[in-house]
Amino acid sequence: MAGDEYMFHFVYPAATLTNDMRTVEVKQVVEGSADEVDFYKHPVTGSISGVTTFYRMNMETHRWETAGQIEWASNHSANVYFGIEKVSMRELRKPKKASSHFNG
Repeated sequence: MAGDEYMFHFVYPAATLTNDMRTVEVKQVVEGSADEVDFYKHPVTGSISGVTTFYRMNMETHRWETAGQIEWASNHSANVYFGIEKVSMRELRKPKKASSHFNG
């Protein structure tokens, strides 16, 4: 893995009638280590609509910080806010073009 690339492991709850599949944890895979680092989490809400908040781990303070919010319209439809930027869940699901590059 190159120095500017990241690998993530998405951890979903077991598929049962009572588990909410939107509840996800994202772990960063650390090259050369069996350990994974907490990166994002989306808590259990118990609701198919409304607003929920997701968090990211601040690697300097080792505390969870608010990363954004999701306004759920249904189990599969939502608007996601990353800070003040609003993105449709539909846009997040679209495959990226092979020619696209991230220059962060």
